[in-house]
Amino acid sequence: MVLFGSLPALDLSKPDLMSSLKLGARQPRRRPGGMRNLLLVSELALVLILLINAGLLVSSFVRLRSVDVGFDPSNIIAASEFLTPSRYPSSERVAQFFEQGLARLRSLPGVCSACVADLAPFNGASMGTRIRIEARAAEEHPQAYRMDGEYFRTLGIPVRHGRVFGRRDEQRGATVAVINETMAKRYWGGVDAIGQRVVVWKDTAVQIIGVVGDTSNWLQNPRTGLRASPEPTIYVPYDPSYRRFRARTFIVRTSPGHGNLVDGIKSAIAAADPDLVVTPTPLGERLDDLVADPRFYALVVGLFAAIGLLLAAVGIAGVAADDVVRRRHEIGVRMALGASAGRVVRSMTTRVVFPVALGLALGIAAASALTRVLASLLFEIKPRDPATFAAVAALLAAVALVATYLPARRAARVDPIEVLRAE
Repeated sequence: MVLFGSLPALDLSKPDLMSSLKLGARQPRRRPGGMRNLLLVSELALVLILLINAGLLVSSFVRLRSVDVGFDPSNIIAASEFLTPSRYPSSERVAQFFEQGLARLRSLPGVCSACVADLAPFNGASMGTRIRIEARAAEEHPQAYRMDGEYFRTLGIPVRHGRVFGRRDEQRGATVAVINETMAKRYWGGVDAIGQRVVVWKDTAVQIIGVVGDTSNWLQNPRTGLRASPEPTIYVPYDPSYRRFRARTFIVRTSPGHGNLVDGIKSAIAAADPDLVVTPTPLGERLDDLVADPRFYALVVGLFAAIGLLLAAVGIAGVAADDVVRRRHEIGVRMALGASAGRVVRSMTTRVVFPVALGLALGIAAASALTRVLASLLFEIKPRDPATFAAVAALLAAVALVATYLPARRAARVDPIEVLRAE
C-alpha cells in the first residue's frame, strides 16, 4: 500500500507549470497516464492471482465434499471404547461387554441396526496388514478390519457378489472373509474371487465368501495429502478367543424421524459399565472434521479474493471516472460535432482494454508459476486447471468492463452546450 500510494505522489511532485498556465485554471492538466496505467495493470495482475488461487481451493473443496464414500454417513453414530486388562482380564469378559452393549443399543427406539467394529469410518487410522494368496509367492498389503456381520447392513455397504458373514461364521472365528471390489480387481482381475483362500496376519487362513462395494474410510492423509481413492480391503469376523481386541467401536444407524439419539446411545453403553467414558459422535461430524482444513483455506482465500475483486472494480471505475474528467471538453466537442452516445461509450471503454488485457496476461503467467505450491492442498484438480484460469479471467474482464462502462455512460450524457460554455 505504501509503495502504490507513493507512486502517484512522486508523479505529482514534478508539476509542469507552463502546461498548466497554458491550459488555464479551470482545465485539469493532461498527463499521459503512464503511472496510472501501470498501477492498474499491477492491481489486476495481483487480483487475478488471488482469484485463481481462491477458485482452485474452492473447486477442490467442492470436489472433496461431494466424494462418494460408498455409504450414507447420515444418521450413523459411532462410539469407541477401550477395555483395560485390569477390569476385563479375559476375552470372555470383553465379548460379554460388547454383546450386552449391542443388545441395549438394538433395543433403543429409533435404532435401525447396530454393530461392533475395530475402527469406525473417518477416524483417521488404518489397519494395514500382510496377506499371502494361495499359489502366489509374493505378499500383498491391503487394509484389514475386524467386525461383526451387521457392519455392512449398518453402514449400507452393498454386496456385489456372494454373501457377508453371519452369526454362525462369527462363532467359528476367523475362517471366512469379505473383500471390496478394488481388492478383487487388483489381486484376481477377471477371475472370480469367491472361494479363494488367503492367509491373514501370518497364520490365519480364511476363505473369501463375498465381495462388497468400495468405501473411503478417510479423505485426508497427512502424509500424502488429500485423497479419496479406495484401497484393497479385507473384512474378517471377530475371533472371540483373541484377547488383543479390547478397543472396539459401536456403530449405530438410527431412523431419520427420531432426532438425535446421542444421549440414548451414551446411556445404553454406560449401562453395561458405568465407569467407562462414552462419547458417541455422528459420522457426519467426523466427515466435516476431515475437511475442516480445506474448508478454512477456501474460505479465507476466497474472502481475500472477494475483497481484492471489489477493490479492483473500484480502482478501474476510478481510472475511468478520472479519464472522463480529463476528456470532458473533448467529449463535449465530439458530441457537438455529431458523435453518438454509443460511440462515446465505446471510445471510453476501449481506452482500458490494453491495460486490462496486459494485467490479465501478467496475472495468468504469474499464477501459472505460483499455483504449484497449492498442489498438496488440491483434490482432483490440477494447479494449472484451464477451466479455472479461463473462468476467473473472464470474471475479472467482465468486472473491468462494467466498472468502465458506468463512468463512460455518464460521460455520454454530457450536454455539449454546457461544456463549451464552461470553457
